[in-house]
Amino acid sequence: MVRKLIISCLTIFTLGVSIFLYVTKIKMVEPKYGTSEVILLTIPLTMILLNTQLFVLQKFIKRQGSYSRFRKGIDDIFLSLTVILFILHCGLLLVTPM
Repeated sequence: MVRKLIISCLTIFTLGVSIFLYVTKIKMVEPKYGTSEVILLTIPLTMILLNTQLFVLQKFIKRQGSYSRFRKGIDDIFLSLTVILFILHCGLLLVTPM
């Protein structure tokens, strides 16, 4: 439960920061990695897809009746993927000159 809460909080925080930066129309100088929309919205939307996949997969696992160890492993995998995407998003925002 704590893992899902952390995943949800990271996703909401990343999406909130991206929407805030998009709405305030911060000008990005010489975008090496793409336009500002791509930099700001690609990774948060990927995190949302990952988050929904986690919740859908958990429902399938409950229906199938698998081991609790397997469920914890899936949660750990999705948590690590979310943290990696969060760090990548922060790095892209810091590297891109504004």
